[in-house]
Formats: sequence, structure tokens, C-alpha cells
Amino acid sequence: MRQILLLCIAYSNGLLFNYLNIPAGWIMGSLLIGILYGIVKGEVVFSPVIFKIGLAFVSATIGLRIDTNVIQELASVIVPFSLVIVIALFIGTLLSSYLIKRSTIDPLTSFFSCIPGGASEVIGLSKDYGADDRIVAAIHTLRITMFVIIIPFVIKLINPNLTNENLVVSSFEFNQVSFYLIVVLFVILLDRIYHLPGGTLLYGLVISFLLSNLFPSVMLPPNSFVGFGPVIIGLLVGVRFNREVLAQLFTVGHTIVFIMLAFIMTAFVNAYLFSLVTRLDYSTSLLGTVPAGAAEMAATAFSLDISATLIASMHVYRVVFLFIILPFFIKYSKGKWEKSGK
Repeated sequence: MRQILLLCIAYSNGLLFNYLNIPAGWIMGSLLIGILYGIVKGEVVFSPVIFKIGLAFVSATIGLRIDTNVIQELASVIVPFSLVIVIALFIGTLLSSYLIKRSTIDPLTSFFSCIPGGASEVIGLSKDYGADDRIVAAIHTLRITMFVIIIPFVIKLINPNLTNENLVVSSFEFNQVSFYLIVVLFVILLDRIYHLPGGTLLYGLVISFLLSNLFPSVMLPPNSFVGFGPVIIGLLVGVRFNREVLAQLFTVGHTIVFIMLAFIMTAFVNAYLFSLVTRLDYSTSLLGTVPAGAAEMAATAFSLDISATLIASMHVYRVVFLFIILPFFIKYSKGKWEKSGK
């Protein structure tokens, strides 16, 4: 019951933020409610399925708007984008070394705490390797929350004429509900049968794209309906930022502030260089390359109505590519720790 009430309050605040034309109003409004509740009242447990439903909603909306040219767009930027991922991972490795020197956190936990992206998968993987997943979760939660708050306002500064009214304003029809229900059910089923890093978003995009081509009469629903997706994601990100997370972060002290500032500077510089090489606009480059979580940035891109399909595809690729190259970085880092006696 508490979870349902919290979702209703988060939806209402997202609706208000969207009406007031606050950048990415749906996700920002619900994020604020989540953070306030997490800090004031403490942790509230949501089933992992709820997050998948929110992400399936977002991917269904993006899938309805997919342009087949997005595959060509992604292919044209894949090499520089892969380089950006590798650079971000190298910087994350350097930051983990700084965290090891300036704190009592063990090397493995420090390493997983500073991996830039794939938060849910990294937290689970860190536990398998024997790292302290509580500290890993706390630092990743801070990073994602920070970017979800900062990015929309930065993009608003870059695009002062950006308004939430550019989003979906169509009428509401029954076949739209059926479409979203089918996407949600298939995403949950496929993710349970075959779980992949970033799989929920990938499955949602593919299924919604196929369905939209099979049933071209399905139109985009109004904002009041599609807003449920960003609201769920924003709320669930926000409630993670609770008193326990704050307590974990206080143990790291000022070191974590430097690490977060380094993440911010790296994200902005990488996005700028990426936009120069690919000729994509800076807003798209920033949303596509920032290490802030695939679900969160897909929802933010949708809420801002900025190249949501390309950005979602880039984040799916980033998570998959990251987990292909991650074992090599773990091996490299372990070698350094052994030589230094850590």
C-alpha cells in the first residue's frame, strides 16, 4: 500500500513538473519525491519487476517512434563511441586508484565503485567477485542521481527554447493500452528467460518496433499515459538515495566529492569531443555518452524529446560493450594491486 501511495505522489509531482516546463519534468518530479522519502523515512522496497515495467513503458514509447535510419546512425558513430567507453573506463580505473589511496576501501570494491556505467549489473557483479556491494551501490546511486539532476538543466541551458509541450499530445485509445501491456509482458518474460546486460531496454525497443510495424494504426498515447515510465524510473532511482547510502558515502568523505567532479568533467569533455568527431549536436552527444545508467538516460532523452531512439540504442551498446571488455580491466587492475601489495 505504501508503495502505491508513493507512486501516486511521484506521478502527481511529475505531472506538476511537466506542466511547469521543468526540464525532463516527469523524471525530475518523481526523482525528488524518491530522494525526500528515502532520506526522511528510509528505505522502501519495490519489486525489481516495477523498474522493468517503467523501463518497458519508456522503451515502448521510443519504439513507436523508431526510425529505421537509427541503425545506420549508430553504425556511423560506433568506432568513436567505443573509444569514448574505453576512455571512460580507463578514467574510472584511475579514480579507483585514487579512492584506494585516500580511503580504507579495499581495491576490488574501489574498482567496481568507479566503473562508469551499467550500475545494476556492476553491483551484482561486484558481489560475485567478493567486493562490498553496499559501498558499490552507494557510489553508483550518487553518480546516477547526480547526472539525472544535472543533465536536464545543462541541456535546457544549451537549448533555451526546449519545452515539454513538444512531446506526445495525441488522443487516448484502447489499442494503445493493449500495445503497452504486450510490450511489458514480453519484456518481463524474455528478461526472465534470458537475462542480458541492458536486456530490458533492448527487448523493449525491439518488441515495440516490431509491433508498431505489424500494427501501424497504433498511435503515440498522450503525455499523461506515457509519463508513467519516467515516473517509475525516477522514483526508484530516488528512493535508493536513502539514509544508509548517505552513511556509506560519509565514510568516504571529501574523496567522493572529487571523484564525482571528475566524472562530471569527463562526461562533458567526452561529449564535446564526440560531437566534434561525429557531427552530432552536443545535447545528443551528452545524453548518449554520459555514464549515468541506460534506463535513466533513455527516460531523460524521451522526456526532453531529444533523439531518444539513438540515445537508447547507444546506451544498450555501451552496457554490452562494457561487459565484454570489463574482464580485461579487472585482470589489469588485479595485476597492479598485487605489485603494489594491496
